[in-house]
Amino acid sequence: MGLQIHEELEVQDAMLTELDEDVAGAQSRLAAAQKKMAGVLKRMGMRGQLCIMCVLLLLLIILFAILFGGI
Repeated sequence: MGLQIHEELEVQDAMLTELDEDVAGAQSRLAAAQKKMAGVLKRMGMRGQLCIMCVLLLLLIILFAILFGGI
């Protein structure tokens, strides 16, 4: 019984280690994407950011209309 528990713990430890590596990779990719996005937003200025927000808001409204309005 004790050996089965030990084996199960080893399997779970390997799974958690793999998950930790995957999360670390995802975090580094996310940090790189956030850095690029910050650079883009900085270059665009306030007017460009406002334009993007309006377009995204319009897309959100269209999606809600499609999903809940039956367009």
